[in-house]
Amino acid sequence: MRRVFLSASLPLLLVAACQSGSETDGGASDGSSVIEAGEDLDVSTVGTTTELAWSATTLAGMAAVVEDVVVFYELDENSDLVLTGAAVDSGELLWQLGQGEDGIDGTELRRWLAPKPTKVEVVDVDGVPAVLARALDGDVSDASPECGEVTAQHAIVAVEAATGEILWTGHPAPPQPENTCDPYFEHDLVTTADIAVVNGSGNGSRGAYGSVALDLDSGEVLWQRDGIEMTRSTSNAIIGVRNVTDEADCGFDHEYLYAGIDPGSGEALWELDPCENPSILGLLAEQVLFEVGEGDTAALRALDAVTGEVLASSTGGTLPEICPTDGHSLIVCSVAAGGEEALLLYDAAVSAFTVLDFQTEPDAGFTYLLWRGQMACYSIDANVTTLYDLENGGKTAQFPGWWSGGSDSYRMSTPPEYMAVADSPLEVYTVSD
Repeated sequence: MRRVFLSASLPLLLVAACQSGSETDGGASDGSSVIEAGEDLDVSTVGTTTELAWSATTLAGMAAVVEDVVVFYELDENSDLVLTGAAVDSGELLWQLGQGEDGIDGTELRRWLAPKPTKVEVVDVDGVPAVLARALDGDVSDASPECGEVTAQHAIVAVEAATGEILWTGHPAPPQPENTCDPYFEHDLVTTADIAVVNGSGNGSRGAYGSVALDLDSGEVLWQRDGIEMTRSTSNAIIGVRNVTDEADCGFDHEYLYAGIDPGSGEALWELDPCENPSILGLLAEQVLFEVGEGDTAALRALDAVTGEVLASSTGGTLPEICPTDGHSLIVCSVAAGGEEALLLYDAAVSAFTVLDFQTEPDAGFTYLLWRGQMACYSIDANVTTLYDLENGGKTAQFPGWWSGGSDSYRMSTPPEYMAVADSPLEVYTVSD
């Protein structure tokens, strides 16, 4: 079972294999990418997106399609982060926000800070499609005079995807004596439909973990909680985790308490027993999939994200570390069934687990995403994604690279976080003639 260490970065984890007995490279986050296709791309046409329209180099594959714009991170000649917007059809540069002599875009923002998780966070800001970024802000007008000379503070910035306009800049915790004048937010950023929660050492760079929620429309701080880190989110709840190793006495090396958090107030809605040794495997629109126990006693449980009610459970011995999902209603795990590896599908619409009775081709690769009722498998050797129908196992489409989002007749291909390197390719394909 995966263990979460709050004092360090999350370890990379292996992805469940598409083919029984096959091996995978790299590691994974929770795999819960929520990706929408362009209106003209579906299962019947995505396989024709084989013509390369344009390409670029991204930092660690961090890119997202937001309507007709591809927003991505890259590095400049000084290895500083640059946030870029390009037209999805041509790659034409639409806007770029990077570090200059006068800050970012003439603001007091000094430089961008590395995202965590390593992705472009797409949100809706008062009806405007936008992305969230972290920055070091030279505006310290809200810092306490008791802090003396403070030159910068951590900030969350909302940027309009179409134009690159900075919509708002929010300060999670302005420097105050109470936070040692040095609040530091370098950990996970999670969002719901209405708020963004940033995590870090809110009581100083070496202080205890804390979480701060900001309103997505304004950037204003809504609430703050200390001693718990908000690491995942569904559309209507946040999942927090707290290290209780010194309190629970469950007999494990490390013990963690998971809780469902109300986005509006930051208060706990439900908690899991840390002595069941839980860990998150994936998130859906309004449900969470947990693994509890270990070895022969391990089980999967699907919980309502708001109430914590167990909606379905499945036992199966040793369970996977990661389960690819469509982020909405379907999630699939590679599990041991009858002494052999099998694919276990959970459908949130009916709250039921089903063992899939098909095998993929030997060279299919590994599962990295579910999309429109299809299981997407990537072959490293061939650099090809193959789609398999979850109902019958039939191969429905094949195309070069990855499925990372699309708009109209264009498909973006960037490697997932666990396969990305510092300089990762961003490729945009279109429908072949």
